[in-house]
Amino acid sequence: MIITRTPFRVSLAGGGTDISSFYKKEDGTVINFTIQKYLYVVARFTDEGFVDHKYRVNWSKSEMCNSIKDIKHPIVKETLTFFNIKKPIEITTFTDIPSNTGLGSSSAFTVGLVHALNKLLKRNVTKRKIAEQASLIEIKLVKRKIGKQDHYASSFGGVNEFVFKKNEKVLVKNIKIKKNIEKKIENENFLFYTKIKRNSHDVLKYQTISNKKIFKNLIEIKKLTKPVKRILLGKKTKYNLGYYFNKSWIYKKKLSSVVSSSYIDKFYKIALRYGCSGGRLIGAGGGGFLLLNITNKKKNKVITKLSKLQSLPIKIDYQGTKVVFET
Repeated sequence: MIITRTPFRVSLAGGGTDISSFYKKEDGTVINFTIQKYLYVVARFTDEGFVDHKYRVNWSKSEMCNSIKDIKHPIVKETLTFFNIKKPIEITTFTDIPSNTGLGSSSAFTVGLVHALNKLLKRNVTKRKIAEQASLIEIKLVKRKIGKQDHYASSFGGVNEFVFKKNEKVLVKNIKIKKNIEKKIENENFLFYTKIKRNSHDVLKYQTISNKKIFKNLIEIKKLTKPVKRILLGKKTKYNLGYYFNKSWIYKKKLSSVVSSSYIDKFYKIALRYGCSGGRLIGAGGGGFLLLNITNKKKNKVITKLSKLQSLPIKIDYQGTKVVFET
């Protein structure tokens, strides 16, 4: 039996430029970090003589099948096919945070499952290999219109800049932040759950990169990675992190009419009114978590005013996907 623990990610800048339709024209750049909230995958081969069904998958549903092609969960189905799993197997997943909330849950699951299957098959693979296999499965095989940043973030962990090249190569640049910067990030940034679930695939499919206005907005979103990286390195910038979150949010809302809603905008305006310096929805948009930058002096006030939304403090994860149990 193998149990993997895989972190969720928070994107700080550059989201949307990790989609192939963008980076095939212009290199994509994303800055993100992973948090100490996790998705777990339990995988074990079972004894063929003592099982009624060859494949058992436990997620929000329980599936019992004798053929991979009958599995309804698309990621499990394509991953088992990719690894050519012939032995009876049981897969179970559970998570700290609900799926479809903008923190890269489907990619964290794919990364965790890929990691677990490699371990079951006695294959020693690097974090890069796990990310490559997971992104290939979810994007190419499952055919989801998403970017690659989530797979690399969840696999590597920590604070990183990822550059997505036209030739499909991904440059991984770890950003080593000092303790005072880490403390500032964790103390002044909060996630607020809007209680709206959405599938990133459904949001991103409306973003046609062939549209010149959308491509131009993504270029502007990419430019924001430079000052954000400077902030993480403790260097001077004209504005604080919240300002750049807000700029990114302005550009992001221009990508599609389904990125935001009057309900989400209402809470964001309340946050700004009571001291938030800026923020945006995490992930593709449409729902999930609001990331807000709030100074220590203002945070209690903002949290009180947003009491209808559940707040989630941020703690950075530096380990990435990890095997936490093996037998």
